Amino acid sequence: MWLAQSSQYRTLRPLSRLRPASVGVFKQHVQWCGFTALQFGSDCRLRASTCGMRRASVSVTVLAPCLAASLRSQGMDGRNGWLTGAFATFRSSSERLPPTGANLVDRVARLLPNSGGHAAIDSVMRAIRLEEPRRFEYVEIDEPASPSPGMALVQTHRMGICGTDYSGYLGKMPFFRYPRVPGHELGVTVLETGAGVTNVEPGDRCSVEPYMNCASCFACRGGNTNCCETLEVIGVMIDGGLCDRFLIRAEKLHVSRKLSFEQLALVETLGIGCHATDRGAPASGSHVLIIGAGPIGLATLEFTRLTGAEITVMDRVPSRLDFCRRQYGIQNTIVFEDSHTAVEQMRAITGGDMYSVVTDATGSPASMSGALAFVAHTGTLVYVGITTENVVFPHPALHRPEMTIKGSRNALPKDFGRIIALIEDGTIDTEPWITHRTPFEKVVANFEGYTRPETGVIKAIIEVSD
Repeated sequence: MWLAQSSQYRTLRPLSRLRPASVGVFKQHVQWCGFTALQFGSDCRLRASTCGMRRASVSVTVLAPCLAASLRSQGMDGRNGWLTGAFATFRSSSERLPPTGANLVDRVARLLPNSGGHAAIDSVMRAIRLEEPRRFEYVEIDEPASPSPGMALVQTHRMGICGTDYSGYLGKMPFFRYPRVPGHELGVTVLETGAGVTNVEPGDRCSVEPYMNCASCFACRGGNTNCCETLEVIGVMIDGGLCDRFLIRAEKLHVSRKLSFEQLALVETLGIGCHATDRGAPASGSHVLIIGAGPIGLATLEFTRLTGAEITVMDRVPSRLDFCRRQYGIQNTIVFEDSHTAVEQMRAITGGDMYSVVTDATGSPASMSGALAFVAHTGTLVYVGITTENVVFPHPALHRPEMTIKGSRNALPKDFGRIIALIEDGTIDTEPWITHRTPFEKVVANFEGYTRPETGVIKAIIEVSD
């Protein structure tokens, strides 16, 4: 779509719909910068036509100072209606200016006199903030600044609602800080990059690795960036992606040329299961128990099945186990009623051996405390769920079978590339996971219902933008 700005009409319109006089005013400013026309493409790249090139990509960072200088030469400053009209159209028009165009207007505003270093108009965007447990609010927050070296400005398209989001909402997530803009399972588009960024460029579709690590602590030096000593996860400890746009370290973006935004938003969830499976390291043919068939349990199931292990899934909700049988062909499922009955079924399934690897994905302290009873002698118990409460068990339950207990936190950078490739080649199909979708405008009304298992939610997706 070709867009033009007219100081005479103070609105943004498709170039073809502007009256000739308005087109002339705009073209004059653009031509003073050495260009003949601008295009804000649907792929979020800004293009310009010049005397020697047609529709060549041009950086907003380069173009903004040129346009600002041109406007200053005509006596315009940060109080001028050119900017007010541009942003009014961007925020309210049915034919909205793409984010790249809004970024250009904002950049120009910051460079004009009387702007005070900021856009002279109210430069804000939509967000949803969790003010405290069980209280979401629709808010307007400041637009992000231009990306500094190593950073990228991205637009959020889809957000997956994670168990962490539910726990934060319910006040049961120990790492959650309030108030907080949530959102760490994200499908985004790159809008602009800072200096030195080479792994992504404007227009790239990406999954977000939301773990902001320090790169210098003991864990990071050993390559375990998922459990950095000072780790901050976006949407949990710092603000996340449940907003129109945000800044992120470019190294945390993982590109796919094929995946949809919904698929990209599910990569991080799958990463949790990928890492949990690697922590348990099940052998082909061994018996593995996954406790909890929510999104993290299903993610663990996805990667455990690739090892060739014999899988049993246990949950309290029969419909979740039906999904595992129907979607994954899991023959051994257990509806948990009590530990004694469950153990009897497990012994029958394993020939009395119990499970060489047990992964608890429930986040329930009762389940986590009782999971030791299901582990074979010399076996491994992996806790991938998290709780604020104590996990309690008698020491002999650990010592007698010489059991190994491991925590599993987040995922590693390499997991993201592996998962994207597995979805692209069809090994992993994410479509059956998504049972609920909600537009941005209905998140607050719908979120409480998603926390109740009887609603049948496996994975809910928030449609933040088109």
